[in-house]
Amino acid sequence: MLPPEDLIAIRTRLDLGKETMARILGVGLSSIHRWEKGDSGPTGPVLHVYRALKAALDRGVNRQQLLARASGDPGVFFAHVLSMGFLQEGHDASRGSVRGRPGTR
Repeated sequence: MLPPEDLIAIRTRLDLGKETMARILGVGLSSIHRWEKGDSGPTGPVLHVYRALKAALDRGVNRQQLLARASGDPGVFFAHVLSMGFLQEGHDASRGSVRGRPGTR
């Protein structure tokens, strides 16, 4: 689980309001409120998206690139963010290997 401070920082670094963040994640506004207060936290795919957003932002990926697919289907956004946050970090998704280590996953 990510601490509430990290969730707020991710949303702030993306320059998004709570309503917009909820919309692009496909969750209710009340979920964003609960998560950022620390009453509960994101789970499943949404947690993975938050982690990927943090990883991508920490690597210097700009918000425009991350939010390029933010309108519409949350699944498309999730796939886009996961590829920006994790797959571009040394993993060749097309070959199923870590760069420099063929055949490893």
